[in-house]
Amino acid sequence: MKKILLATILLAPFITFADSGNTNDNSQQNNQQQQKFEARKAKVSERMQKQITKMQQKLDKLQQKKSCVDKATTKDDMKACKPD
Repeated sequence: MKKILLATILLAPFITFADSGNTNDNSQQNNQQQQKFEARKAKVSERMQKQITKMQQKLDKLQQKKSCVDKATTKDDMKACKPD
């Protein structure tokens, strides 16, 4: 019994240090995962912003065409609204 107690007392500091090393590794791993996530998030956000910009440009063109059609009073005016 005394041997087990003595062994436990002698090994306790090593067990504690081993656990703290694990914590640092986990912290670094979590930090790296967070950085990768943020990089992916930024890329997706940038891609979506480009898509929104393209959609806005298409919407602007459609609104211009609609405005042209609304203003048209003759057949020739309507033809002018349609691109060749």
